[in-house]
Amino acid sequence: MMAGLPIPIPVSTDLTPSFQQSTILNVLISLENNGRAKSTIESTHRILTYISKHANLNNPEQIKQFIANHQCSNAYKKNMCLAYNRYCQYYQSARARELLVSEELTPMATKRDLPHQQHNELE
Repeated sequence: MMAGLPIPIPVSTDLTPSFQQSTILNVLISLENNGRAKSTIESTHRILTYISKHANLNNPEQIKQFIANHQCSNAYKKNMCLAYNRYCQYYQSARARELLVSEELTPMATKRDLPHQQHNELE
């Protein structure tokens, strides 16, 4: 592909692992070419591969729903959003980036945030 030309967003309905992996591989190569850290590339690969097993990477609403409903820490959800944002950035999908970047994760409640009665029940 020539420099300066936009990279087309994959619009295939092919959800086979090989198609999903090829779209992820393009992102990883781009990250490496842009000098990103090896740990960033590895975590992006791991997370995008995991997400692709549960949702279509080309369907931002599916991704948003998967991340929102996934049982994990908010920190991991943030990492999932960052990895998917890298995917969207590579394929220049501004709509998907807006969906995820504008979302703020709800912080987890701590003991001091709970009413006094609930606080005592936790101890």
